[in-house]
Amino acid sequence: MANVTQTIPNLTQGISQQPDEYKVPGQVSDMINCLPDVTSGLQKRPAGKFVASLSDNANAALNATADGKWFHYYRDEGEQYIGQVARNGVIKMWDCLTGASKDVVNAIGNNTYLTHGADEDIQTLTLNDFTYINNRTETVEMDSTIEPLNNFGKEVFIELKKIAYAKQYALNIFDDTSTRTTTTATRIRVDRVRSSNNYCSSTFYMLPHADRGRGVGTGGNTRCGEVAGDGRDAFAPNVGQRIFNVDSGIALVDNNAVGGILNSNGDVSDRDYAYNVYIYGKAFGGSYTKSGTTITVTTATAHGLTAGTSMYFDFTGGTTPDQFATVSSTGLTTTQFQFTATNDPNSIPNSGNVNSSKYQLPDRKNLFFKIATTGQSVPFGSGSNVTYQARYTTTFDLLHGGEGWQEGDFFYVWMKDAYYQITVEAISTSNVQANLVLARPTPTPFDVKTTITGDSILGDIREQVLAATDANGNVIFQPSEVTIIGTGLHIKRTSGNFNASTPVGELMNVVSGKVNDVGDLPTQCKHGMVVEVVNSDAEQDNHYVKFFGKEKEDGTFMDGEGTWEECAKPGRKIRFKRSTMPVVLIRTPDNKFRLTELDGSTYGISSLQDAATFTSTTSNNTVTVTRTNHGFIDKQLVNIESNDLTNGQFEITLVDANTFTYESASNEGAHTAVACTVGEGHSAPQWDDALVGDDVTNPEPSFVGKEINKMLFFRNRFCMLSDENIVMSRPGDFTNFFNKSAIQFIASDPIDISASSGYPAILHDGIQTNTGLVLFSSNQQFMLTTDSDVFSPTTAKINALSTYNFNPATNPISLGTTIGFLDNAGKFSRFFEMAQLQREGEPELIEQSKVVSELFEKDLKLISNSRENSVIFFSSENTPTLYGYRYFDNIRERKLAAWFKWELTGNIKYHCMQDDNLFVVVENNSKYQLLKYAIKMDANTALISGSRVHLDHLMEVTTAANSYNATTKKTTFTKPTGLESTNQLVAYDEDTGLNLGRFAKITINGSNLEIDGDWSNETFFIGYQFTMQVDLPTIYVTRLDGEAFRSDSRANTVIHRVKLAFGPIGLYETTLNRVGRDTYTQEFEVSDANLYVANTASLRNDNKLYAVPVYDRNTNITLTIKSTHPTPANILYMTWEGVYNNNFYQRV
Repeated sequence: MANVTQTIPNLTQGISQQPDEYKVPGQVSDMINCLPDVTSGLQKRPAGKFVASLSDNANAALNATADGKWFHYYRDEGEQYIGQVARNGVIKMWDCLTGASKDVVNAIGNNTYLTHGADEDIQTLTLNDFTYINNRTETVEMDSTIEPLNNFGKEVFIELKKIAYAKQYALNIFDDTSTRTTTTATRIRVDRVRSSNNYCSSTFYMLPHADRGRGVGTGGNTRCGEVAGDGRDAFAPNVGQRIFNVDSGIALVDNNAVGGILNSNGDVSDRDYAYNVYIYGKAFGGSYTKSGTTITVTTATAHGLTAGTSMYFDFTGGTTPDQFATVSSTGLTTTQFQFTATNDPNSIPNSGNVNSSKYQLPDRKNLFFKIATTGQSVPFGSGSNVTYQARYTTTFDLLHGGEGWQEGDFFYVWMKDAYYQITVEAISTSNVQANLVLARPTPTPFDVKTTITGDSILGDIREQVLAATDANGNVIFQPSEVTIIGTGLHIKRTSGNFNASTPVGELMNVVSGKVNDVGDLPTQCKHGMVVEVVNSDAEQDNHYVKFFGKEKEDGTFMDGEGTWEECAKPGRKIRFKRSTMPVVLIRTPDNKFRLTELDGSTYGISSLQDAATFTSTTSNNTVTVTRTNHGFIDKQLVNIESNDLTNGQFEITLVDANTFTYESASNEGAHTAVACTVGEGHSAPQWDDALVGDDVTNPEPSFVGKEINKMLFFRNRFCMLSDENIVMSRPGDFTNFFNKSAIQFIASDPIDISASSGYPAILHDGIQTNTGLVLFSSNQQFMLTTDSDVFSPTTAKINALSTYNFNPATNPISLGTTIGFLDNAGKFSRFFEMAQLQREGEPELIEQSKVVSELFEKDLKLISNSRENSVIFFSSENTPTLYGYRYFDNIRERKLAAWFKWELTGNIKYHCMQDDNLFVVVENNSKYQLLKYAIKMDANTALISGSRVHLDHLMEVTTAANSYNATTKKTTFTKPTGLESTNQLVAYDEDTGLNLGRFAKITINGSNLEIDGDWSNETFFIGYQFTMQVDLPTIYVTRLDGEAFRSDSRANTVIHRVKLAFGPIGLYETTLNRVGRDTYTQEFEVSDANLYVANTASLRNDNKLYAVPVYDRNTNITLTIKSTHPTPANILYMTWEGVYNNNFYQRV
């Protein structure tokens, strides 16, 4: 047998639930209320310094509640907060450093959105001074707010593209798909039927012309009586040319007609001759019989005439006089009709054939043609009988075919006293959508010498639009609805949608609800008009633009010149329903909090923190406000808020530093306790509206209609996890989830991307790494990243990363260069660490909780960490147990990976790390306290003789707070607020002098606390005791084998003694549990009464070894180290001595 000794260099490697022979040196079986540290060794955990009671506010509404979501907000070293969203949605906030309750102004007016049934329903994200709060059970909806319809679909703009001669600027306006048939003449024939050659012929019935062919002067000569050489025929009087514009019934004038009337001197002079043009229909034949003056006509086919139709009848048979008459209602059948002859009826044979034509046909318009007649005098006869007569040649051109003309229509016109028949020989027919307006204005002049203007063209169109009526004769468009703007005509109709078109696109550009290209947009238009730009057949490139005229000084806009800017489709929903979207808690500049929807609302900041006295005179409405050094300036806008005064924002008039006035709406009287706030300069954030596009080109984010599972921040974008998608705002524009443009992809547009997987991939959380954003579903992890230098909608991608379970009730954490997360599968919780995260490929993943696989209960919910202190804390709710993991990495090697647990005084409700402090909300006796555990000592750490004080709910009692009773020999003081636990309270003297470090238990007597002895002149700490405990494993001889330790569990080892080396240490005890023998407990007070320095606490810090006698076989003993005293207990290392005998066969 050999005498051996071995040193365990530290006990900081944490709890291991492996068999003892597998434990590495430094691991223990249990570690309670300890904190492993690579520098200081195994320390007693820090004190839980009492910050405040969260249940004893005089205003019960400000107290914490049993249920509700806790959260924290770190602003800087001097400003740290903790908050609770109660089940009813009420938010309370406390200062973590002082415990003071903070004012929370609810600007929403209700708590509906934040009302919840489980803590996991509420999730927060803090960005600067804004804490966004999300209810995971709320389904996001779009508000009923739409992009204003205005006159979209109810207005058109007709842009005049160019001014041209001999053109008709036609316009069709319609509001349905029905068509109307229009016809236009495409060929005409012109026949000269009367001229100076045949004035006196009796074979043709001329239209009434009272003066033509008759002389009116002396001698009563008629034109037919003129002798050769005297008559005008010899001089070709009918020569001329003219452009005619013919409508039904139009009045024309034959200017300077040579028809010849004799003046008083017997001379024949020219004159103007006015007449009306009536349109005849195409003639159809039939037989007739006469009875008196009644003519009965029979046709071979249906004639289609109605009673009252004006007709012209041409009887065959030479000299039979033609007739103008109307169809009688008598004897009317489909093939027979009657009329009454009025022109010499006796000359009409009793029967025969007749050609019938409709007469005075309506709705024929705008037939433009040109007639040119040339002539020369030619001799007839010989010798003295030679006379001269005119020989004429007539040519014609159809200039514009007009509207409504039918094949066979004919009419007569005069030109230079000649009479011409114009017949329509051919027409074209088209079906036009124009059920509202078929605007066919008179074509522009055919004579280029005539000046035409855009206003005149637009004015003609406007006139026709205004003249249009519906089937009931009601005007369709009012004058105010048809406006000339610049070089265009704006038409709107409030009663319904309509559209317009033009057959002359080369002359006019009709801009209605749609255009095919941005090049079709006019440069001048109606301010506010919206147009859809179609671009192609694909819906993906459609977009909408709105016209903005020039802005006037008063802020209104002019029609006319301006610019087109992208806008949203009129009528589309553009706004989130704010009551279904996350809300925001704002830390305002006055150190208060304001809860509001993201609605852009403005708010004031309190300038006066106390009440002011308000008075007003009885004779007017001037309110005088008095308060010493009120701090306002002249003409400042100030919010006045009171239960008595008229609340609102008023401009004040400064009287002096202590007084100002303002004008109210009424006499207010005298009042006090009125709040005055500056009402300018502050506004809440606002969810941005969709400003461009429609549901295809700028769709609603995919979280609409779903719940938002988590809010994150990545690449300067606000992120929402919803279902299988992550939706990211524009960078730097955290409330904007809509594209900037509908016509082009912009790198700064929002990103909406889905995690594809063969499993359900509902995304619950995420965490940022240097290679991307790791996303977590319940059973899979993904990496959101990009291969490009620019992170944009076109470069973002999601790769599958790994397939491990994740507990959605918790959040992943960063360990600096790696990330960690909890899983909830199986009977116990597990903690995984993921490293070597890359854009492609699988990461390295280690189950760090493997060595404590049965330590964590299921359903852990709370996790907090400090990368700076390399520590992570885990817990469930409503339990006093807090689990910890301390780690230390040396480049690529983890030197420390220690699990430990703390037993706190009270059930844990929430914990968080802020700076170097762990803040914990605990519950005792249904009341809640905020405790601070300083992982690293700071200026506020409670010390005695330079060492920490270790008590829970640690607080200080001053000399003024206690009194000593010499009879009872007890010191009594009022029980401080927040001490609700049933654990043992103790006092620990911190006053310098003989009593420094004095320790005593406290007895609770009603509302008072009592301590034996005189503590009346002392300042001392009080708090609840807790016990540090370390259970050492079985001691084996160990050897280093490569990088692993091997324990010789087969040897016969007898332990003689165990020596413990401490750093700062006060009182502790060891318990030796021995098989078959009594348990041996030994208490150590490290300072001997005659050896430590006077007026100092009983502490040592000299690394002294303290021996524990054992003298038993290693497998028969377990050693436990405990420390309950408020003094520290830092274990540096352990050495054991004993006898080792390898009395077993050696394996070879």
